[in-house]
Amino acid sequence: MQVKPGCGCTKAGEHDRIVKPGETGKIPIRMNTKKGGGKVTKPVTVYTNIPGAQSQVRLQITGELWQPFDTSPRNAAFGRLTPDKVEEGMVRKLTLTNNLDDKMTPGKVTSTSENFTAEIKPIVEGKQYEITVTLVPPLSKGNNTGIIKIESGIEGQEDVEIRAYAFLTSPIDVSPAELVLTDTRPSELTRKFYINNNGKDELEITNLKSSNEKLKLEISDLRGNKKIYQLVVTIPQDYVAPAQGDTISFNTNNESMKEVKIPVKTRAVNRSAPRATFTPPAAKEE
Repeated sequence: MQVKPGCGCTKAGEHDRIVKPGETGKIPIRMNTKKGGGKVTKPVTVYTNIPGAQSQVRLQITGELWQPFDTSPRNAAFGRLTPDKVEEGMVRKLTLTNNLDDKMTPGKVTSTSENFTAEIKPIVEGKQYEITVTLVPPLSKGNNTGIIKIESGIEGQEDVEIRAYAFLTSPIDVSPAELVLTDTRPSELTRKFYINNNGKDELEITNLKSSNEKLKLEISDLRGNKKIYQLVVTIPQDYVAPAQGDTISFNTNNESMKEVKIPVKTRAVNRSAPRATFTPPAAKEE
């Protein structure tokens, strides 16, 4: 039997690739235990050259994962935010528990990002602490992440690490962000866009227009609460965007985004590349 391991873990070394009938083989498996805690179950699949339903052997690694330090919740997650919410000075509170017999004496608290700061105070001295992580603006658009590090004060133990993250989105976002078309189309087609209102106030959309009258636009309030709009763009078969592109635009009642633009571009199709062909080998003469 020839075997090949495959699982959610990683190999810890070379495995026995051939196991003869009646013999046994070994496949070392490594599991990352640095993160997480509590009961864990990991699947392991062993692939063999045996034909049929018995070609795969499915195993499971189960056990209880113990960490010297636990935090609950595990991360300081601020989620998806708009600029108006960031200014509120948001915080996340976590509980740090020392599972070791030795008492911890937390030392220096640092952060890899200026957007996150942390303070620590005891709940039960040496065993349990409250950690307050504060979000510090300004944030960059998109993902903002950082690692909070706390010196445990216990010899031989690594720093406690807590991941902090926040996603900064625009008050209004359009998905997809642009309309890209090929320069030839077999027929008229439509494309749908979704306009999301991430602010707390109702979104009013006015003056919807296109720089090219060939593009037909239709907008609707999907849920009737002025939170998500659907924009349907109809593109005729003969439409080609100019070199500088076209634009679909609309106005809103949001002071920070009074006008929103969707670029329209045409992408040329490469017709010069030859198609791959397959020529069967000539039959051998007997």
